[in-house]
Amino acid sequence: MDYSKLKRNKEGIKNSIEQFKHEKIDCKNYWINKDFKENNENNENNQKNQNNSNSLSKDYNFFAIDGSFNQRSFLDFSLYVVGAEAYGHKVGEKVTHLLNAWDSGVILPYQYSKRSRLEHYMATMELKLALCILTNNCSEPFDYYIYDGSVYSWLIHAKMNRLLTLGQYEHYINYFNEKYGEEFRTYLLNELNCQEINAYSNFYNDANIKDKEQTEELGDSELKVLFEQLEYNIILSELLKHKDRIIGVSKTSKMNVYFKDSLRSDMAIFSRCEPGYSKPLNLAEEDLKSKSTIDELRKFDIHIDTLNYQFLKFKKGAMGITSFKKLDEEVFDALYKITDTNYPYILKKCHEKVKISEVEMDKYVKYLGIYEDTERGVYLD
Repeated sequence: MDYSKLKRNKEGIKNSIEQFKHEKIDCKNYWINKDFKENNENNENNQKNQNNSNSLSKDYNFFAIDGSFNQRSFLDFSLYVVGAEAYGHKVGEKVTHLLNAWDSGVILPYQYSKRSRLEHYMATMELKLALCILTNNCSEPFDYYIYDGSVYSWLIHAKMNRLLTLGQYEHYINYFNEKYGEEFRTYLLNELNCQEINAYSNFYNDANIKDKEQTEELGDSELKVLFEQLEYNIILSELLKHKDRIIGVSKTSKMNVYFKDSLRSDMAIFSRCEPGYSKPLNLAEEDLKSKSTIDELRKFDIHIDTLNYQFLKFKKGAMGITSFKKLDEEVFDALYKITDTNYPYILKKCHEKVKISEVEMDKYVKYLGIYEDTERGVYLD
């Protein structure tokens, strides 16, 4: 950077920051102060919480999942790896590894966004892993699944059009849902193997969808993407049968549903409050965009009447909390007892363990015996 060209902006930037900091917004009508009792430090070296659940009515048991993906582009194809890791944390006990899911394959790199498709595979695998655990495929039941992010993002992803025009997408996704939805649902539930979760189902090939449905407008690639999206929607509808046991926890949020006239996000405003939590707002009623999304998904057997949106602060910044039912203070107390600094420790653990580094990709490429030129390497040699 050429700082001599940028120095003219220094004072203006500093003044703008000061104005943002000193904007006065009264959040008392929405905020409830709460003095969370001090918890023993909870980190990797000290996961045993001696001040366990004495103040709770039971030993709450949580689990979390995080996903990741990486890819390596070659001239003719892209190799990808996608995975998800699940950890459990019962109040007063150690963090334990539960299940994981890993898959890999190749895709053509130039047809449409690789990142979009790999994000989709990761999201689908996370849902499948959560469904396995919530349907008691682990040694003990769990009270809550902590999702890393807002559960509203699930609903946005469920109507994501990644290849076709909007009109084409809406027509064909509805058509295929009506024609194959129930058959696909039965296939997916029978196919789900919690010890070997795939990024996408074999239904497309086994049901000979290409031979039955390919047209001039819908080629093999378009059909695959549509059925991958339909798979996600069906798995999400099955997972939401357990929606009362799901909590979304977000580190970042740009929404301003509480303070619609403010240029700052709700999270930025509530982060300046004392420890406590905000009164929940139901996005299904308060936010027109959310309500529209929820209404559109009913055709996929996704029925949501309540989508609570609120914020929770223990020490530093506020966390975004989304849920499908109202959470009481005891759940927040239990979350506090499994929190490291200002974020549930199991979310940090999942994120740490699921990362796919470039070094790991190099190792996997060598393991597969691939010695092709990479996309970038051709021009750097």
